[in-house]
Amino acid sequence: MARPETLALLIARNLLEKVDEPGEQLALHQTLAEAARTRPIAAAQERHRAYYLALVNENREDWRRIAAVYRQIQWAWEQAAEDEKLLDLVWALRRYQNRRGLWRDYLDWAGRGLQVTQTHHLRQDEGTLLNNIGSIYDDLGQPDKALDYYGRALPIREEVGDRGGLAVTLNNLGRVYDGLGQPDKALDYYGRALPILEEAGDRGGLATTLNNLGLVYANLGQPDKALDYYGRALPITEEVGDRAGLAATLNNLGAVYHALGQPDQALDYYGRALPILEEVGDRGGLARTLNNLGLVYDNLGQPDQALDYYGRALPIQEEVGDRAGLAVTLSNLGRVYANLGQPDQALDYYGRALPITEEVGDRYGESITRYNMAWIYRAQGRLAEAVAELRRAVELARLVQSPHLTTFTDTLAQVEAQLRQRQSPGSS
Repeated sequence: MARPETLALLIARNLLEKVDEPGEQLALHQTLAEAARTRPIAAAQERHRAYYLALVNENREDWRRIAAVYRQIQWAWEQAAEDEKLLDLVWALRRYQNRRGLWRDYLDWAGRGLQVTQTHHLRQDEGTLLNNIGSIYDDLGQPDKALDYYGRALPIREEVGDRGGLAVTLNNLGRVYDGLGQPDKALDYYGRALPILEEAGDRGGLATTLNNLGLVYANLGQPDKALDYYGRALPITEEVGDRAGLAATLNNLGAVYHALGQPDQALDYYGRALPILEEVGDRGGLARTLNNLGLVYDNLGQPDQALDYYGRALPIQEEVGDRAGLAVTLSNLGRVYANLGQPDQALDYYGRALPITEEVGDRYGESITRYNMAWIYRAQGRLAEAVAELRRAVELARLVQSPHLTTFTDTLAQVEAQLRQRQSPGSS
């Protein structure tokens, strides 16, 4: 580490300059940097890459420190040769890029890394990257692409005997099918992953799978089973020090208690999750929890607080490309404005949410949004439009085994009866 007086001298002689970055960062003066770029020295480039790689590897959880030098790391990445040293950067930066919502960056990096694994016949690494790319497409709300990459990863992980990796991919496949409203397939994949993780002693992976099983049962309207799985996952995440996993489980517990009509407990769990998500820099998880807090306050009849939390979630989801989460928040905003007696604004938000739910294959979310739109159309006397939305809502609810199916079906019967009465001869 250079002494302060040395750094001051270099700045005074225009060899270094301060940059507008967190942490009092210094950079090579622009003129010298440009000269270095036009006449690169291979040995200097390698020292640069090794320095920043080592810095990241000192603590991959320290996202603030990595953020301060990310431009330097990107430059090292651009100069890296097409060999295994390039993969070192992919492995090191994955957690940071994933949590900060830099999903497009990761796709570029992993795509280039994938070519290296295929050129050099690095089968285990190839399987890992295929799985990781699939995970990003899942986060981006592109389930078909996610399934394609997971499907390519699975036989490679079986071929090379990567049991831990195999369990991860099985778990990820379950998550996609759960999101697609196919709980039976999700449970099958989770059930195949679970014994592998137990056999391997992978406590962190076990907690993730238990958490995911809880999500399936929560979506199926079976809160007791959901709480059982979350309750088994929670102490494991604490035991292994998985702060991001702990926050995810706390968030999921909050959702169950909210569904059970226990808002105080829900707020407690969400409140415990929020600072952890901020601490680990998980932008996507932070947006989900902000959205969930908005839901609680909406149901408590506090629309201003609900709008505040949804308003904080929305730009994060747009920024990171979380299409599925964006649709949920837009739909929730629609419900707040409907409750406030502002149907036009409500329909605007529902209308923005609907094509996204269709795009990402969120049949459960689409059914809820269509049902909510139908209520507004019914109140406005637009019964034919209400019936059309309710029929599609019922169809989707049946496909995903939604706990709301009976309510949707009953409402459809009522509105169809109203419409028939209006259309009958002699009706006013």
